[in-house]
Amino acid sequence: METAVISMVLIPVYVSLIFIPYWTRRTESFGVSIPERVYKDERLLNMRKAYAIRTGILSILHWVFVVFLMGRMEVSEEAWSIWFTVLLFGFLIVAFFLYYMFHRRMKELKTQENWMKDTQTVTADLSFRDRKLTYSSWWFLVPFLISAATVLFTIRMYSSMPAELPMQYGLDREVTQWAEKSYRSALMLPIVQLYMTGIFFFVHMVIGRAKQQTSAENPEKSLQQQVIFRRRWSLFTIVSSVILTLVFVVPQVSFVYDLPVTFMMIVPFLAALIIVVGAIVLSATTGQGGSRVTNVSGKNEEILDRDDDQYWKLGQIYFNPNDPSIFLEKRFGVGWTVNFARPMSWVFLLGIIGIAILLPVLLG
Repeated sequence: METAVISMVLIPVYVSLIFIPYWTRRTESFGVSIPERVYKDERLLNMRKAYAIRTGILSILHWVFVVFLMGRMEVSEEAWSIWFTVLLFGFLIVAFFLYYMFHRRMKELKTQENWMKDTQTVTADLSFRDRKLTYSSWWFLVPFLISAATVLFTIRMYSSMPAELPMQYGLDREVTQWAEKSYRSALMLPIVQLYMTGIFFFVHMVIGRAKQQTSAENPEKSLQQQVIFRRRWSLFTIVSSVILTLVFVVPQVSFVYDLPVTFMMIVPFLAALIIVVGAIVLSATTGQGGSRVTNVSGKNEEILDRDDDQYWKLGQIYFNPNDPSIFLEKRFGVGWTVNFARPMSWVFLLGIIGIAILLPVLLG
């Protein structure tokens, strides 16, 4: 059981890291901007393959080590959680240095071949914001109403709840953490529901308002891919929000009605599996910026996108004081990041992190 749980957490991380070079835009390689025409250059193909193989080997070794260590260590679940977190971050650090090796090699190859010597330009469609980039935000009324209903259920049924509330279960299906009944402890999960829904709503807004990034080499095709990319992730965000909100209903109902512990443990794992697999499939079929969407067409131009590598620190951190945009696509990976040169970016990041830290303190 423990091995299965560990695998469910680690395998999606492994898969994402292994295939990232294949999911990024064709105008970017290992955090370095390139002309789209060289994406299939044999040297770049070999680099992507070598990165995938090395990351795959690293992932296998890490998984074996974690499972072996888990079987040998006689510690509490809390201690094991700390060890697992440390081992995961250790793996990510090693994986980053592996990426950085390829990033530097890519920069050297780009300079050697002088790929960006041709005319460079920035392409923008002024009607882009008029397109339907996301599904309606009104869909978030569904998870918000579910959360509100959970709050009302808790208040109405508070007197029927036991004196101590089970807050956490171990893998052996035994309660590992109890909380004395109070409105604060009883309402903790519904408030987390509202917070999670708010986060998903925020992500949905980011998807619609993020910086337009259109390829100058094929602007028409790129625009179509951009719209498909944003709408697919918009739908995924809405569906994921509803699923997670429903998951939080189960333990709340268990405070009043007897529910099988097995059922209560399977539901969150199943929900997490659906969301994680869905994200991987969506990344693989859509790619960053819609780069893997093939049922679109356009005319190729003899111009290149502007080379903005100077603003991408280590190929992943965007820092451009001259760019008013706050949100934009990741350079290496699928999804969005922020312009760290804009103060408002830090306000958003610190606000989200701060609330996440304060909630357990205030409600614990």
